[in-house]
Amino acid sequence: MQLLAEAYPQTEVFAASVSQATAMGAAMALHKDWNHLNLPENVISTRKY
Repeated sequence: MQLLAEAYPQTEVFAASVSQATAMGAAMALHKDWNHLNLPENVISTRKY
């Protein structure tokens, strides 16, 4: 991640602190279409590089 951040200094690079973050991101993107409840604020945390 550090190399990616250094290669693209004009772009903010973040990493998720949970496993299966790609699946979590997909579920969050679809959430509003299948669930009427709001997402909790602390579902995922990130680290900036």
